[in-house]
Amino acid sequence: MTAYMIVYAAIHDKDKFQSYVEAVQPILEKYKAKLVARANPPLVFEGDWPWQTAGVLEFPSVDAARAMWDSPEYRAVKELRATASSFQVVVL
Repeated sequence: MTAYMIVYAAIHDKDKFQSYVEAVQPILEKYKAKLVARANPPLVFEGDWPWQTAGVLEFPSVDAARAMWDSPEYRAVKELRATASSFQVVVL
């Protein structure tokens, strides 16, 4: 069954974050992830919103999303992300 990874982010260093974006692209392709929606900023109808941007990635399955998240290549790229931003990630 298709899985959707919803990512909320606050970017603290745009240049470093751009390095993350470039490094993560081949990893997402390897795990067949597809960006299906992104908003910067999203339209918030209700409640407090601490994030600057939101995105939705489609994966073939929850297993594929988990495999990407736990992969050695993504763990290395997450280091770039951690120095440039704060994230909250959920998978449906």
